[in-house]
Amino acid sequence: MSMTSVEQREQNKVLVVCPDRYLTVNQVWPIYSQIEKSEGIRYQRIVLNLKEIKYVDSSGLGLLLTFLKQLETRGCQLVLCECSSYLLDLMHKLRFDALFKIYAKEENACQLEG
Repeated sequence: MSMTSVEQREQNKVLVVCPDRYLTVNQVWPIYSQIEKSEGIRYQRIVLNLKEIKYVDSSGLGLLLTFLKQLETRGCQLVLCECSSYLLDLMHKLRFDALFKIYAKEENACQLEG
């Protein structure tokens, strides 16, 4: 499975990342690596908009957990939004919904709490 495009946009202290089609190690790792390289930029929140995700594998989910833990040590939140019903069901079955904040809409996910 080849890597697909990833759209990124910044607003305030929030980075929105929109992976295209796949949530695999090949998709998550470049996102993580790019954020690691962005020295001097301190995001308070990274929003993964998953509305285009059609396929998920265990290695991608595992790396997503690693990503979550690494970002938490820096005081940065990783949140998810616009998940399909399939993805929401999977997140619930794996109890990822207890680890990640999941928002229905991107605009809500981008709101930083007080």
